[in-house]
Amino acid sequence: MTSMLRVTTIGALTAIALMAPAKADIGQFIGKWQNVNSQDRGAIKAEITQQGSAVTVHIFGQCQPTPCDWGQATATLYADDVQSPLPQRTQVMRAEYNQGFARRQVIIRPSGNQLRIDVLTQFTDNSGRSNYADSDLFNREPETEDCIAFNPATAQAALVQGRWKLVDGNMWMLDFGNSQDEAKKAEAIVKYYKLNHQCFVGRPDPSFTYWLVGQQSATGPMAGEDCIGFNTANVQAVLSGGVWKMMDGAHAMFVFPSQAEAQKAVDIVKHYGFNQTCFVGRPGPSMSYQRK
Repeated sequence: MTSMLRVTTIGALTAIALMAPAKADIGQFIGKWQNVNSQDRGAIKAEITQQGSAVTVHIFGQCQPTPCDWGQATATLYADDVQSPLPQRTQVMRAEYNQGFARRQVIIRPSGNQLRIDVLTQFTDNSGRSNYADSDLFNREPETEDCIAFNPATAQAALVQGRWKLVDGNMWMLDFGNSQDEAKKAEAIVKYYKLNHQCFVGRPDPSFTYWLVGQQSATGPMAGEDCIGFNTANVQAVLSGGVWKMMDGAHAMFVFPSQAEAQKAVDIVKHYGFNQTCFVGRPGPSMSYQRK
């Protein structure tokens, strides 16, 4: 857990937790969320859904081998003032769980592109355990990903109809034009990291391409790479100059045709914990990939 505090009055901590930044809306809450600390002993996953004016919170706690299902609860929603419409202008939501041995209040509010989820636990089983508060950041899980699997052992640079490509059998993945060097470097990267999934946001003309090792990020470094590091926690989708961009602070990383694609790419970066963007052939790279 990121914090464990003794509490004497759940109501007092609830009041503190209800503080939230202005201009939040219900869209910032809806989706599936994963605790940034996969080893946290408390809430590990959250699913927030909306049907009409009703919002449901489904929490999962840390258990092995699979997360414990705390169940679903109807959320109480809070706006920024008494005239703001709900659920549209939701700033904070609260859900309550009675698990027999304990009562839990779950307070949820946006924190940039993440959610801050505070769980206030009051034991009711006369065990003598202290009530406690647990506060964690959650990243949004990406929607269904658009990925193509391939075999890194058989992937290779090949000259196809006068152009160098990265291929796996009859499937080609990247086109390097007349650059054999770039094609060979891409092949070496795929084999070094054992990349076996090429994934996209926004096909048929993808705005963002990333590569995975199974369901995980590649982990480096590889000698001779051309990489730029960034702060995963700071990455967000920003409308800048009339264009949606993935930004790390003031640094623009990628440009997107829509907010939806920009936000999906940000969710993917946070989900996999990427903190390096790497290139083959800058400027105008023929390949880019993300890794830790």
